[in-house]
Amino acid sequence: MKCKKLVSIMLILTLVMVSSSTAYADEMTDKQNQYDAVQNRLNGAKKQYDSLGDEVEAGEKEIRTTDSSIQGLNSEIENMNSKIEAEQDKINSATDKLNKAIEDYNEQDERMKKRICAIYKNGTSYGYLEVILDSTSFSDFMSRTDIMQRILDYDVDMLKEMKQKREAIDKEKAELEQSKAELLAQKNTIESKKNQLEQQKAERKTLVAKVSRQMNQLKSYMDQEEATAKKLQNEIKALQSNTGNYDGSKYAILKRSDYPKGTSPVITSGFGYRIDPITGEKGAYHSGIDIGTGRTTNIPVYAMASGKVILAKWYGGYGNAVVVDHGGGLSTLYAHNNKLLVKVGDTVSGGQKIALSGATGRVTGPHVHFGVMKNGEYINPSPYLLIGN
Repeated sequence: MKCKKLVSIMLILTLVMVSSSTAYADEMTDKQNQYDAVQNRLNGAKKQYDSLGDEVEAGEKEIRTTDSSIQGLNSEIENMNSKIEAEQDKINSATDKLNKAIEDYNEQDERMKKRICAIYKNGTSYGYLEVILDSTSFSDFMSRTDIMQRILDYDVDMLKEMKQKREAIDKEKAELEQSKAELLAQKNTIESKKNQLEQQKAERKTLVAKVSRQMNQLKSYMDQEEATAKKLQNEIKALQSNTGNYDGSKYAILKRSDYPKGTSPVITSGFGYRIDPITGEKGAYHSGIDIGTGRTTNIPVYAMASGKVILAKWYGGYGNAVVVDHGGGLSTLYAHNNKLLVKVGDTVSGGQKIALSGATGRVTGPHVHFGVMKNGEYINPSPYLLIGN
């Protein structure tokens, strides 16, 4: 009877432990899934934010370039205004000269008319008769006639000269007016270009302002998502803290004896920032250490220390991944596996086989990615990495 009660108690305890383990695993998986979903949304938002930032930067660069072009056109317009003012000064000077030439011509014409009128006053007989009567001799008569003719010829020559001068000034003024008109046309063309640039600048500033508003909205959204991620991360840490404390033990995660003949484990990429092997991008963050498997898959992967499996599934770019919680906020990640040999909730011992290596997820070839997290943050895994013989 006592034996049956003992068995019953053992069964109940076993069921409670299994139920508790299952509940823990389910809660951990649920929290991890929520966290992953938030991180995926954050990554997408960050990419969009960076893209919008690039758009704003490009827009501001265009605005600066446009400003520089507008300043150049303003200088051209100022130069044109100076040239137009200079041409106008020449036109004003030419106009003054022309008016003076016309005035001189009119005065000369009036003088000649008066002389002709005086000579031929009261008919042709008056002038010539006086010349004949007042002459003392034929020679004197000829001299007087010659003088009169010379005066008339001088007046005619002066009028011709003044007319030519007036015409030359008039032509010069017309040329200056034409030059001014051409300068004004050039100025109008430049001002039209400036107006177009001003319009482009205004449109670009409107677009930059719109994109900046989108960035602010996106930043607000990202802040909310990051707060949610932080909350989930704290909840995951709280769950992890219930699994005990890490005892400091370390076991090899890979063994040289498991590698094909002629190959051995080689670190192909260290922890920290590097050139992304797929995109070639500089400054890409690498959260762990990569160990090559000699282009071979299905090499055994072992747990670094004892603990509880809190993740065993496809994990985005990490492919098929296992995360083991060792207690005290310390956990390890084994990624890009071909096959997983454990499930969430399993308790594993240090050195236990937990996966077979592969090339799943975001990779360029077969290898094992080993990561270490302390209180949910990735740290340098080098002090925890062991490779056995």
